[in-house]
Amino acid sequence: MPLNLALYSERHQMKKFVKGFTILLLGVFVGGCATPLTTEERSTISSVGVINQFPAYPNYVVVGTTIFNNEYDEIPDPSHREYLEQVVEGYFEAKGYSVRMLSKNDSGEEVDLLVTLIPRDIYQMPGTHGFGVMQRSILGKPFPAQVYVALNLNAKFKGRVVGTDYKAILSEFSQSSLPPNWESLPESQKGEVNEKLRAGVKKAIHEVFRENGI
Repeated sequence: MPLNLALYSERHQMKKFVKGFTILLLGVFVGGCATPLTTEERSTISSVGVINQFPAYPNYVVVGTTIFNNEYDEIPDPSHREYLEQVVEGYFEAKGYSVRMLSKNDSGEEVDLLVTLIPRDIYQMPGTHGFGVMQRSILGKPFPAQVYVALNLNAKFKGRVVGTDYKAILSEFSQSSLPPNWESLPESQKGEVNEKLRAGVKKAIHEVFRENGI
């Protein structure tokens, strides 16, 4: 292997290692900031406030090799965000808690447990932000399209952080190559996206709450 190529490869691998190690440390740090609810504390909860920061519409993202090949659109259906809130409400009401949807700037002082749902990108897929359908292509070769949900949980009990976590749910989509916008997708495949979005939302919410003991 030529010297220049070997040096480039070595530096590239080192950058990947440093990036991965930094992400790991950040995860440990963030996770370490949360003190889980005790059984006694959990028994005192009667009210939950929920701040939903998800966008009004799911995203439709097609990412190519360069920014000139990227396409960004929305799925103009507000029922997905509404369904997310219904799932959260149903989860806590099943535990006997009263649930209130709060605004982004609400302090949550009037509730026992404050839960914030923060939309996040899928790793290395800019613009995915929360939920939707996406596909990446490199040099004209498309990877499988996926329906996704990605979020961060932040949960506070009387002001103390008791849960922080990242959760991503991905489901492969039958369409081998996404068209550039949502409108161009056949109706049958729009139905598939909608079904998988709802399944992903329910799975993400239930898993992230259970895994954080709330």
